[in-house]
Amino acid sequence: MKNPKLIITVLLVLLMLASVYIVIFKYRERQIIVFQQGMNYGYEQAITQLMQRAQTCQQVTINLGNQTLDMIAVDCLKQK
Repeated sequence: MKNPKLIITVLLVLLMLASVYIVIFKYRERQIIVFQQGMNYGYEQAITQLMQRAQTCQQVTINLGNQTLDMIAVDCLKQK
């Protein structure tokens, strides 16, 4: 070992770089998890609203891009 100060300095720099990498990786991982949870909540809310509207026995129109679909609950058809 010619220069222990140089070795310690290099090791400290490597430790700092590794720490920064881990923090950034964990932050991005958390962002993805929060994004996915938000998407799932949005899907759940949309389906809940569709179900609530369909239970009124009125036609529910769904638009997706240039496609349109009219829905009605099957239970409502049985009542007539």
